[in-house]
Amino acid sequence: MYKQLFGGGLWLCCVACQPQEQVKREAPALPHLAGSTRAPASLVLAKPAAELELLAIGDSIGPRPVEVNEVGESALRLDIREEGTSTDTINTHFLVVDDLGEVPRLLYRANTADTVWQELTLFVNYESGSEQKYVTIEEADLDRRGRLEALITYSSASYGSGGGSTYASSYLLDMTPPTPLLLLQAQTSQQFEWFAAYATMHGVDLDPQEANTGYDRRVTISHHELLLGVVKTYGSSQKKDSPLTKLAAGHYRYQQGRMYRVIK
Repeated sequence: MYKQLFGGGLWLCCVACQPQEQVKREAPALPHLAGSTRAPASLVLAKPAAELELLAIGDSIGPRPVEVNEVGESALRLDIREEGTSTDTINTHFLVVDDLGEVPRLLYRANTADTVWQELTLFVNYESGSEQKYVTIEEADLDRRGRLEALITYSSASYGSGGGSTYASSYLLDMTPPTPLLLLQAQTSQQFEWFAAYATMHGVDLDPQEANTGYDRRVTISHHELLLGVVKTYGSSQKKDSPLTKLAAGHYRYQQGRMYRVIK
């Protein structure tokens, strides 16, 4: 494994190495590689930049414990029936409850026989895009320890007669018991659209560069890695003004309790 990571000019840069006193899973030290000319300097154990510190809404890179509330299945069924909301079971472990006008509730259970769910508390920024809400989940064994990590993406959209806006944010979680860990929190999309017909009807000369503006970054899981794309801009938007995550584009790996960016 380590020869594969270091031997061919490929090495890892730690992007989240602040001490995590509240996390009881201690990450063992990485072993020295016999014959390697890069160890130990090949792993730069740097603190995250100030703008990547954990915020209520914003970027972070972990691991950090996720706040959870235990919800019994009978109580959950009662809540759903009384509130008249819809549910969506994503595989056998995750349950999404559409909380009307609010961020969808996300619940997890490790085994299908469990009658108690863990409701995860994530800080999701929907802003005005709360009318159309979507939750997607990708799973993969990133650290190759058997239990799947989950990449959860919240997307939302709000449209009116003149146009609308869309938002997306992504969260990478290690669901290993007893406490889920937040490995990544990142805003990944913010876009605005103005309808030309509506502008014309109201006598407004809409510049084509202003009809569709905003930013987008692709984030996905592939081959035991998290892939984070470059920032794409639309219309007159400037990359320097992007509100999206400032994490560098590239491949990220989760090993021995820490997130690393692969440097080629």
